[in-house]
Amino acid sequence: MISNEGQIVCIPKEKDSPTIGIIGARRTGKSLILHGFVDRIYHYFGENCIVMNDYMNESLTWRKPQKTEKFINKLEIVGEKPLPLPVVHLYPNSVDFIKPEKKGTKYLKIALSYEDFVEHLGDFYELGRAEPYYIEMKKELLQIKEDYEKNIIELMNEKVHKKMSLMKKKLITLLLSMIHDKFVDTGEQDVVSKIKIVRDDGTSEEYNPFIALMAAKLVPVLMTNQIYSKDRFFPAYFSRIMTEIFYDQIREGGYSYKNRSVTHIFVDELHTLVSKKRSSPAEDILNKAVAQSGPARLGFYYCDQNYSKIPKIMRDNTKYIIALGHNSKEEAELIVNNFNMPKSRIGEILSLDKQKQECIAATSERFLVYDISQNKKWYETGSIAGTFLPPLSHSIPPIMF
Repeated sequence: MISNEGQIVCIPKEKDSPTIGIIGARRTGKSLILHGFVDRIYHYFGENCIVMNDYMNESLTWRKPQKTEKFINKLEIVGEKPLPLPVVHLYPNSVDFIKPEKKGTKYLKIALSYEDFVEHLGDFYELGRAEPYYIEMKKELLQIKEDYEKNIIELMNEKVHKKMSLMKKKLITLLLSMIHDKFVDTGEQDVVSKIKIVRDDGTSEEYNPFIALMAAKLVPVLMTNQIYSKDRFFPAYFSRIMTEIFYDQIREGGYSYKNRSVTHIFVDELHTLVSKKRSSPAEDILNKAVAQSGPARLGFYYCDQNYSKIPKIMRDNTKYIIALGHNSKEEAELIVNNFNMPKSRIGEILSLDKQKQECIAATSERFLVYDISQNKKWYETGSIAGTFLPPLSHSIPPIMF
């Protein structure tokens, strides 16, 4: 960002990657800032980036360098130039899948592996009294490799007593519904649940598509516009992907672990993955990933309209916050209090001008500040007001920008 004093304010690269929150009202530029982090981390640090929730199709323009004139002019002030970002869009397969219309879109249709779905059926559905019976049959369900519907029904008929016909019907319905809806990989030619990575020595291994694409120095983007409204399904689907990424970072057999890769996770509209009423599988894995981000070599970046909706574990581990214009005094107060800012910042947050890309950044760590006119740099703590920088790759500004 550029401070009100004309200085360049940076988040320094430290040993552990940070957790960064971006909070503001609708159409104040949250996604632009998130997008800018992706661009700069990929191009300047050469580290892994994964965008885990694009439900507005905003990333469809990122393969091209920045074309918005006023954004280009602002980049020139700090010596930056437009650059394309090599994104690949991953669309969850479904029975009503709609092919992307934008010409030139590089995409894959992805699905959950059958094995992963069977192992974690309880993340998607409430099993209730059927759970202990399901656990008993899980091993045999995992042995099914073809003719899924036929073999699942036969196994249930064999293992579940006739007197428990309602329970049997429930389990069959839950298992087959995801298969019928095509969320599970059953061997369709144009759908992938794993991608093979071939090593220099000729050996190979299959990995989650997100991990395989990062290994190829690409930026995978989970396109969620077709599953975003599926309240129960979406967080569970997200959790399965996020879990594989997390454990690939920390387990000895993981591709990222073996290569000591640093991976940065970007999540827009975080509240869609968490629940005030009950813990969701997505919230559980996000809490774990953020709390263990240091040893896991993970950076985490999130956007939301309301800081109050961010789970406490994530708030407590957020080292940097970027506040944009807001209409809620309560939200502004919460941000200011959590980062020990002067009380005067509350009124400033409420009056930030989105057309000027105004923001206030605060940290419990430190900023690296450059004064080009005096050829000086120093570290600074606390909060700084200024304007944010646009992305390097092309983005469409929000209305009223």
